Amino acid sequence: DLDHLQRMGVEAIRIHVFDREISDAAGNLKHNEHLDLLLYLVDQCSRRGTYMVLTPIAWWPGPNQRPDAFSAQTSKPGMMFVPEGRAAAARYLGQFLTQRNPYSGRALKDEPCLGALEVMNEPTYFVYGDLYAESYVPQGEPPAQLARDRATLRTAWSAWRQSHGLPDNPAMFAVFRYGQMRAYIREMVGAIRATGARQPIAISYFGVNGD
Repeated sequence: DLDHLQRMGVEAIRIHVFDREISDAAGNLKHNEHLDLLLYLVDQCSRRGTYMVLTPIAWWPGPNQRPDAFSAQTSKPGMMFVPEGRAAAARYLGQFLTQRNPYSGRALKDEPCLGALEVMNEPTYFVYGDLYAESYVPQGEPPAQLARDRATLRTAWSAWRQSHGLPDNPAMFAVFRYGQMRAYIREMVGAIRATGARQPIAISYFGVNGD
């Protein structure tokens, strides 16, 4: 495949990693054939001068996923605000980028091919209507998991309103969520930068999710 890409003049490829194949519930990295194949691909890209844009967290389920993987424990919107999910994601990012590639002898963060990092593939965000109803269209999450994550968001929303002396107002929810997202971004970028990785970092926006 890489031979053909080189013949076509392709200079960069983007890969999003199926983190559920290579992680546990706490976000610890698990070495197996899936991770080995990825590291082999990274080494081949470094040797060929092909850049990679790497997205370490896909979130998506798959046939080879570990049932205890951290992103399987949290809804897709919940990845932004559920404390356990965020902590596991930060731990995973740190271990993912500092692991040694057996094919090159380098830490992943130091691979010449690694041109940019994107934290998570196509994140999704709850809107105000999800506090008290079911506005979000599930992407494979169990109903109990979504109910739990909505309750977590509702608790955080209530505490934020009380700390600012504000009523339950949809307009203020946009401000609340803005703060939630800033905190998430700071935590994920901090986890990446703590490894010594210097690549540009992207946080993407997916779908229509309110203001």
